[in-house]
Amino acid sequence: MDLPLSLAVIEAVQSTSAEPIVKLPTSGGSLPLSIITENLRTVTITVPIANYDNNQHAENENIRLQNLWDGIETFAAVMTMKSVISNQYSEDQEEVPWLVPMDSSRSLIRDKLIADY
Repeated sequence: MDLPLSLAVIEAVQSTSAEPIVKLPTSGGSLPLSIITENLRTVTITVPIANYDNNQHAENENIRLQNLWDGIETFAAVMTMKSVISNQYSEDQEEVPWLVPMDSSRSLIRDKLIADY
C-alpha cells in the first residue's frame, strides 16, 4: 500500500471525506483481479463504496443513497487524479502507465486477454 499509485488513490479518496478512510491490503469477495495482475504485469486496487449491510448478491441487495452520492464523488476524485507512472513491475523495463484513459484501458485489457486465451 506504499506504491506511488496506492498513495495517489488514497490521497484522492481521502480528499472526498472529512473522516479517515479505511485502508485494507485485501478484502473479501472473489474478483478475478489476478488475471489483470498477471497478464498486464501490474497491480490492482479496488475502491468499494457499498454499505456494510448491503446483502451483496442476495435478493434484497441494496445500497444506501448516501453511499451512492459519496461514491460518485469518490470515483470522480479518482478518475481526475494526476497520472502516476512507474516501471517497477515491468519485466522488460518499459514504462507501464498506471492510469490510462478509460477507453484505452478497456481495449488494452480486452486485447491482452483475447491474445492470451
